[in-house]
Amino acid sequence: MGDATCVQCGIQMITKTGRRRFCSKRCMNAARGDRYYFDVICTVCGAAFRSPNPEAKLCSDDCKSRLYSRPGAPRSCPACGGVIVLSSHTYCSAGCRVDAARRRVGPLTSAVESQDWPNVIAELLSRTEPSGACRLWTRRTSGGYPQVRVRGRERQAHRLMALAARAGEDLGHMPVHHICANSLCIEPSHLQVVTPEENTAEMLERSHYLARIHSLEQALTAAAPSHPLLRQ
Repeated sequence: MGDATCVQCGIQMITKTGRRRFCSKRCMNAARGDRYYFDVICTVCGAAFRSPNPEAKLCSDDCKSRLYSRPGAPRSCPACGGVIVLSSHTYCSAGCRVDAARRRVGPLTSAVESQDWPNVIAELLSRTEPSGACRLWTRRTSGGYPQVRVRGRERQAHRLMALAARAGEDLGHMPVHHICANSLCIEPSHLQVVTPEENTAEMLERSHYLARIHSLEQALTAAAPSHPLLRQ
């Protein structure tokens, strides 16, 4: 710690290193000279002022407040139809601004809320890519299943597709089974609404067959390592 003198205004100041030359940014800017400042006119009050920004338009925070609170031609609020007086405002109140933001929805949410099921199917399929006979989801997933957000709520895309394919018929708690055994597929013809018992039985049967196939492949590998079936 040590004492130093500001080279611009001459006041005494405390400095850690002894190399400090200015007591403030104001003194530092003043010492730079006029070549760093421009003469500009305030667009609100008309006063001349100097600024390091040649495109500056406002000389003070007061002028900024006056600019954005300036009355304008009365017009209607797009949310409630009320009268807007301030020229910088789009809505008459913060509540109307929030309500308008909530009403702005995407095409999928709009189709679901209007129960336009053909458009729901089209919107969901637009977020997939073909893979053989399947239509595989290319967006967000959770637990291996496609997810989609509708009005801020996370929903499983394959269940929403099954709902749309059944023209909005309530699925209740019935599982939606993938006939193609691909959990990312939302092709309507590959989705089947089944009972919980049927869904469990199908998964157990599939697990049994997969285990059986694995055992047969191991046996074939041991008996005939070069068998063409092992290369498929």
